[in-house]
Amino acid sequence: MKAVLCSVLALALTASMAVASTFETCPESSERMGYNIFDLPSTFVPGRAGDISFYGTSAEQLPAGGKLTMELFVLGVSIKTQTYDLCSVLAECNVAANEPFTGKLSFAVPAEVPVGTEYTFDFIVTNAEGEEISCVELGDIDMKDAELIRGGQEFSHPRFGFDEEEVHYLFTQWMQQHSISYQTAEEKQMRMGIFKENLIDIAIHNAAQRKNEHDYTKGMNQFGHLTADEFREKHLGFDLSLKPKELKFVGVNNDFSYDGIESSYLRSSSASRKDTVTDTPASVDWTTKGAVTPVKNQGSCGSCWSFSTTGAVEGAYFLKYGKLVSFSEQDLVSCDKVDSGCNGGLMDNAFDWIERNGGLCTEADYPYISGSGQTARCKKNSCKIVPNSKPSSYVDVKKNTEALAAAVAITPVAIAIEADQMAFQFYKKGVMTGRCGVNLDHGVLLVGYGTEAGKDFWKVKNSWGPTWGAKGYIQLGKGMKQRGGQCGILESASYPVFK
Repeated sequence: MKAVLCSVLALALTASMAVASTFETCPESSERMGYNIFDLPSTFVPGRAGDISFYGTSAEQLPAGGKLTMELFVLGVSIKTQTYDLCSVLAECNVAANEPFTGKLSFAVPAEVPVGTEYTFDFIVTNAEGEEISCVELGDIDMKDAELIRGGQEFSHPRFGFDEEEVHYLFTQWMQQHSISYQTAEEKQMRMGIFKENLIDIAIHNAAQRKNEHDYTKGMNQFGHLTADEFREKHLGFDLSLKPKELKFVGVNNDFSYDGIESSYLRSSSASRKDTVTDTPASVDWTTKGAVTPVKNQGSCGSCWSFSTTGAVEGAYFLKYGKLVSFSEQDLVSCDKVDSGCNGGLMDNAFDWIERNGGLCTEADYPYISGSGQTARCKKNSCKIVPNSKPSSYVDVKKNTEALAAAVAITPVAIAIEADQMAFQFYKKGVMTGRCGVNLDHGVLLVGYGTEAGKDFWKVKNSWGPTWGAKGYIQLGKGMKQRGGQCGILESASYPVFK
């Protein structure tokens, strides 16, 4: 196995609307409000307000005190956010569970927004306690209108070019969105040039996706000011000097059982025996079962291996003890001297270190401070190890699709992939099925699998924060006919075991 350094789910709804658009629940949303129709204006004209109507039947009561938030994006850049009192937009307040509702709101698109390009809206509803109960994405809204002519030029949809004024506007909005600033005007100008090239790449890719040339879409995110090489340098890496220790296996019997779930796909010390096939569920998603902590962010430190490790430990600990604990990556980054902190690591080495260390501290007790790229000195005495957080061993999964599916049906699995591609830098949603190599450079967490629009996928939790991808997740093609699986997902999978 190799040392790795680190580098939506969308549920389609039935919709009837006046413009060409996709209508999806946002990733990870339980969608308890239950829309079935959205009516939008035939055009959204920058500088003017347009009315949006929506109808449906709520699965639960919609009491007074709830909020509805609309956010407008252009190619992933957040342009405007507006919040409404839920009662002010519903025809009737205090809608009872299983009762129909209707609503209407007015939303003005800023006049500075570039015309003829890709627009999306996020439509988020929270209850009186601030809990999100609905998140709908209205995507691919065509803003083109005969009245929208600038400089004597009528823009077509989609656009692949932007003038300097438009780029400056989008770049300024993007800086505010991600709280990014620059020391000098020269640096800002240089970064804006890179941002423009990335913006055009996203627009071209998404236009091809709408023609069914791709199965996933891209969107601008916090990496918009980085070239592909800078992205690899800051958020990826690979350390060949790290050598894995002798592998330790459990489950030497033909059927390996973990908390009562059997699988015969897992590698054991009896290598000469042929395993038998056992059934696995049609889909798995540990995020809906309480076994996965919120998405974290490794920053500019090559510590993905530690986030992959803690994710697998968090899942296994939850399944064993019924309690979800956020474990400390910093404990591993600073104190695990077998691995190399911000310069890379291997999840198997980390599992072994945790066992020898007697367990891990919590995230709250030993918070992550290496996001700027510094490994930081070990402060082991500043935290207490969580009781019973010492794994007894770990399992390395056989390198095939069936084995990995069986493993993740048992518990979240630490995996390694090749992520040094533009597809990863700006991935937004959908099933990524393009070829992306098997040179492993990024550790992530496999939390399940399923099918979307006829495409089988692996659901993967990343460590680049919730503003990347589908709220921090990516769907990778499952069962792809290429060596090592999609992006090498089959090549280095393992998980810890608590006896």
